[in-house]
Amino acid sequence: MANVTTPGLPYTRLIFIVLALIAPLACISFVKIQQPQLERHAFVNLTTIAQLKAQQIEKWLYERNEDTAVLMSSGALLTQIEKSNQDKSDTKTKQIILDRFQTLINSYGYDTILVLDSHDQPVPTLGVGKNQDILPLVQELTALARTSKQAHRSELFRSKPGNVYLDWAVPIVTSDMQGKPTGLVILLRTAANQFLFPLIQTWPSASNSAETLLVRRDGESVLYLNELRHRKDTAMNMRLPLNTPNLPAVIAINAAKPGTTRGKDYRDAEVLSAYRPIAGTDWHIVAKIDRDEVLAPMWDTLYWLALISIIATIVLMLALTIVLRQQRQTRQLEILQVSDLATAQYTRSLIEASLDPLVTIGADGKITDVNAATEQVTGVAREQMIGSDFADYFTDPRKARASYQQAFSQSSVTDYPLTIRHVSGNTTDVLYNASI
Repeated sequence: MANVTTPGLPYTRLIFIVLALIAPLACISFVKIQQPQLERHAFVNLTTIAQLKAQQIEKWLYERNEDTAVLMSSGALLTQIEKSNQDKSDTKTKQIILDRFQTLINSYGYDTILVLDSHDQPVPTLGVGKNQDILPLVQELTALARTSKQAHRSELFRSKPGNVYLDWAVPIVTSDMQGKPTGLVILLRTAANQFLFPLIQTWPSASNSAETLLVRRDGESVLYLNELRHRKDTAMNMRLPLNTPNLPAVIAINAAKPGTTRGKDYRDAEVLSAYRPIAGTDWHIVAKIDRDEVLAPMWDTLYWLALISIIATIVLMLALTIVLRQQRQTRQLEILQVSDLATAQYTRSLIEASLDPLVTIGADGKITDVNAATEQVTGVAREQMIGSDFADYFTDPRKARASYQQAFSQSSVTDYPLTIRHVSGNTTDVLYNASI
């Protein structure tokens, strides 16, 4: 007897559990691998952007400082300014000065160039530009320039109309006719929205959240110097406490050196950021991007990975179910075949145990089995008789056919007289008994 086995129920359940875990485990592994890689790549990009912008700002400040150095070394220009201040009727000298100022504005993007007297009042007719507000901060700057006899730069400041400016004060170190210092100062004024802010706000690639911040310490607060992408009217207005936890601007100011961090910005959104100080200033630049935007490609890929994994798992489960069902059906068929064989062997043993001729037939009258007594009374071997017509072994085939038909219709026949014919021609009278 063949021994056929199929996976037991516990093992089948274990296989299905393993298959069900493939999709979530694959997704978890994908996230564990991709997330750090994407963040590292973002930090590299942010560091590069922060460094590039810091270098551009430092170069711009250096060039403006060079402008002041050129002015201080321009003896002819300083003499002309002193002369024009003393002689208001000298229109020719005044025009030379104004032309020089206009050239500086056109070439280097200054908003306004003024000449201030010793009381910080603009010298009439010696100025180019519309914004001539002299705030207390500017007065402190000009006083420092006169005292040190060197050019100085102001902090970024917000004027009355709300624009942000940056001034340079260049002292004119000359004396009047009585030998007293004139106290004249050339004031170079730049508008932050003409160069500095556009430089800070531009981003090298398309992004829905990325931005660059310019910040500095202001007492116990961090002051945002530029306009922010996600909030309006913030330049020189927005302040946050220095004890704000995980705020990249605060981390940048406290670190005072280049670095990267993951924290929450002024919107309380989780961001990745890189920061570095601006040389020669107390400014710090912060390049940041929302973490969700950085990880968005991973989540998109994860969606498709999960979908494909789930579909593949379902297909595998269905295939396994079909295989197991086929194995179960095959095993049941083999069991039935073994059972049929055992039944046939048992029936055969019963047939052979009888000393009288015994025959089994189908509904069509074909012989399916005989015993040895039948072989002897007919003279025909068992193998030849199986499949042949039962009625052919009687002297009256019609009567023999009627006997088994009666048995099939009435379930049994008792003592039905028939005569069996031997292949030698001899005959044997029998009483035919049959049952279904």
